[in-house]
Amino acid sequence: TWQAQRRERISQPKQIRVTVTDPQFKATGPGRASVVFRQSYASDTFSDTVTKTLDFERTADGWKIVREYTR
Repeated sequence: TWQAQRRERISQPKQIRVTVTDPQFKATGPGRASVVFRQSYASDTFSDTVTKTLDFERTADGWKIVREYTR
């Protein structure tokens, strides 16, 4: 049910706007960092605002996202 609702909300919107505000960066260990921010998503069929966290890890190729979650 969740999958069907999610697919319906985000499939084929005519317009999408994503806004990121209040980013807070934090080193969490050697070669590790996280950023917490507010993300607002709006389309012609759906809108939502969440607090999102991205966890990063430094690799030989640069910084990579290793985890993403919302609160």
